[in-house]
Amino acid sequence: MNKIQVLICIILMFILSGCVLSLLDSYEEPKQAKFVGDILNKTSKKLQKKYSMRTIGTGIGMPDGVVTMLALSFEKTGPLSREEGRRIIVDCVQEMLQIINTDERIRPYLVRPDLP
Repeated sequence: MNKIQVLICIILMFILSGCVLSLLDSYEEPKQAKFVGDILNKTSKKLQKKYSMRTIGTGIGMPDGVVTMLALSFEKTGPLSREEGRRIIVDCVQEMLQIINTDERIRPYLVRPDLP
């Protein structure tokens, strides 16, 4: 490649990267994303305190603004029996469902609002 071709390639890369960045800036977060995050934070803090765990991840599935999935991941140090682990997991799921079901802001956006 000669110098002119390299210069043209560099200029094209800058132009194309500017186009891509402008597309990324146009993303608008749905209004329900805030209170979905609030629900995950509330649940996370409650379960961290209750079981001496550390939150290591969260997940939200909201295609087209409809909440299809909420997830929390925790880390608990120390040995646990299988029964203790199962009890903690079941209780965490029940706590999260209770918090979701009592928050009226999220109900219209759930994929299955009729689930208990």
